[in-house]
Amino acid sequence: MLLELLIGIPLTITAWKRGWKRWAVLPLPLALVVQFVIGLILGATAPAGTTVDDLAGTAIAVALVIDLLAAAVLVGMIVKPRRSASEPVGFKPSREQALGDADLHKVGQ
Repeated sequence: MLLELLIGIPLTITAWKRGWKRWAVLPLPLALVVQFVIGLILGATAPAGTTVDDLAGTAIAVALVIDLLAAAVLVGMIVKPRRSASEPVGFKPSREQALGDADLHKVGQ
């Protein structure tokens, strides 16, 4: 949980600024829900006589892996900014679009 706060929130903010907007907010809550469900499953399937201390090591290891996966997803979002919806796959702007009309006239003179 602390890993999510210390690493996840700055990564989420950076991914938001890289164009992912609301999608950048999803990895952390999804990780938290998955951790909760796995904790319930671990607690429900524990053999009789098992204490919380016996399950703590497994639960912490699973939570750490899930936190690292969520951080990896956010890093992936940061590394590859989101394409705009109007930009098709494989789109490469022409020289006129890349330079803009005003710049193109300057280059031609």
